[in-house]
Amino acid sequence: MRTRLASLAAIPLLSFAALPIFAADPAPTPAVAAPASGAADRAHIDAAVTFLKALSHTARKGDQSGAAWTELHTVTGDKVPVTIAGAHHDLDVAGMTGDAKLVSFSKIASYRDGKDVKGVTVGALDFKIGADDHKGAGKLLMTQTDGKWTVTAVEVE
Repeated sequence: MRTRLASLAAIPLLSFAALPIFAADPAPTPAVAAPASGAADRAHIDAAVTFLKALSHTARKGDQSGAAWTELHTVTGDKVPVTIAGAHHDLDVAGMTGDAKLVSFSKIASYRDGKDVKGVTVGALDFKIGADDHKGAGKLLMTQTDGKWTVTAVEVE
């Protein structure tokens, strides 16, 4: 074992000083510019996520519920019609009441008609209505007024 180590020590190491040095590319690669409306392209998604998170927190107790209803009102009107499996449920945001409670959601994507954004699709929505559970895909229908996106209706299969 000792002889092997001694023989390895006898091998000359490469000197980095002997390696040729390459000059940096004199013409820098142009940076890819972000779209001018990058944040605006996501504004409807951000409003939808705010709506869904706030709606899921409205069933909490005390101040957390009140804060959730207040946040919900920032991205909706006073009332939002909710249709779940063909049954109509009112979401009275101003009155802080609603019989359909959102438990969870996932898989959000833009919902478009051609190039026009109409809202978002949600791959999985889990609602509790009284003692019954309902799970299905759905849509949040939205409108934009003066650059602000608001949720106008919820439709769930």
